[in-house]
Amino acid sequence: MQKVKVRTEELRQKVVENKKKHKELVEKSTQGYLKAIEKELKYLLKEVLKEKEVNFRELYGLQPPINKIEEYDTALLMLNMSTEDEVELTQDDFMKLVQDKWSWTDQVFSNNTRYL
Repeated sequence: MQKVKVRTEELRQKVVENKKKHKELVEKSTQGYLKAIEKELKYLLKEVLKEKEVNFRELYGLQPPINKIEEYDTALLMLNMSTEDEVELTQDDFMKLVQDKWSWTDQVFSNNTRYL
């Protein structure tokens, strides 16, 4: 099946649900990320105080959590402004908006979950 018509309100609710899950993951991973930075900075400070040579490049390995909330916001804005009771989705749109499988899903998951 290449295209499907769905009720706009049901789709909107699904996108809101998916956005909420994404937001929770970003918030939790941000907390973990900040703790990881704090831990690394404490270690580096100890080493500096011992007058040891330190490698600040280790901090660069700590990639911040990826936040794609704008993708959900754009979809929701479009749905909220739609005057149609139903919208037609392509298979790709369905995978993104309903199944929450975006081109960046795997990257976001692997990056953000390392801080949980």
